[in-house]
Amino acid sequence: MARQVYKYQQFNETPDKPLGILLPLNKNAGGAKSIDAHYSASAEVGRGVFQSSYSIQEQAMSNLKNLILTQKGERIFQPLFGTDLQKSLFENNTEELELSLENSFREDIAFWLPYIQIENLDILRRVDDHSFILNLTFSVNETSANQEIIIFVTPTNISINEGPVVQTQTVTQPSIANFAGGY
Repeated sequence: MARQVYKYQQFNETPDKPLGILLPLNKNAGGAKSIDAHYSASAEVGRGVFQSSYSIQEQAMSNLKNLILTQKGERIFQPLFGTDLQKSLFENNTEELELSLENSFREDIAFWLPYIQIENLDILRRVDDHSFILNLTFSVNETSANQEIIIFVTPTNISINEGPVVQTQTVTQPSIANFAGGY
């Protein structure tokens, strides 16, 4: 069953028109509310409760993080939305897992986010501490700059670091301290 892909007219990127909301949803709307405030508390006039995105690249990064962190079967009425990243945490850390994960990522991104072109996807397995690192370089369209997202996966945590690609770098073996924090 094929899903129809819609082509939209280019968006005029003006800072007064947000495209969507950013993840995670517990952030404030650019200073309109305290992070500790309840959602029932009112925001400043003209401001929303959630932090908005104002560029296509920023929204694409948020959509990609949403796809990566959603487990297949987790979303109601969309059981195929997401990736098998969390399921892979309990598999043997072998080369077959690496190939399966790479193919799954490419297929899921191509199906759910067809406007994202994957430039490079590297997976570094760390067999000793049962973890792995995914380094994904992508662009939103032909004219945009490359973006990079690095996903650190351990048995207890999945954390995502993002940023624009400055130079092509190889991900080296990070210390275990790099796995702290989270998304």
